[in-house]
Amino acid sequence: MQCSLCENEKLIDGFSLGKQPLANKYPKNSSEILQESLFDMKVDFCENCLSAQLHINVAREIFFQDYYYLSSVNQELRDHFHELSKELKSKKFVLDIGSNDGILLSPLKKINVKCLGIDPSENVGNLANDKGLKTLITFFDENCFEDILRFGGNPDCIVA
Repeated sequence: MQCSLCENEKLIDGFSLGKQPLANKYPKNSSEILQESLFDMKVDFCENCLSAQLHINVAREIFFQDYYYLSSVNQELRDHFHELSKELKSKKFVLDIGSNDGILLSPLKKINVKCLGIDPSENVGNLANDKGLKTLITFFDENCFEDILRFGGNPDCIVA
């Protein structure tokens, strides 16, 4: 396995959090709990860039297909991102990586700051798009670079 950031081939064994279900998947009953998939949460460290990363990659189709966490249900987060939007009011183009349901995009749009969200979850990204908050449903990687440039050029602020 190689480092997901710098592609170094040397990862150092870290520690294990044991087998865990995916975050933000909420089984509805005991039958669904018994069917819940568990994944070995072994943490490795890159010898080169010192990043910590999981030893396993869960496919997007499994992890982000029906992602249930919505940032906007948390009043403290809404307040935080509203205040952050005020700090970003002079920016020409803000890129929000992991934009969820548009919790930062919404107040930025209200103050006329050009903004674009990126979120890998289809259902959550669609919620943002349905509210008129432009969101690319993808991971932030080289594959979305051209779409970002077409939308607004080079962002002068990136929030992640």
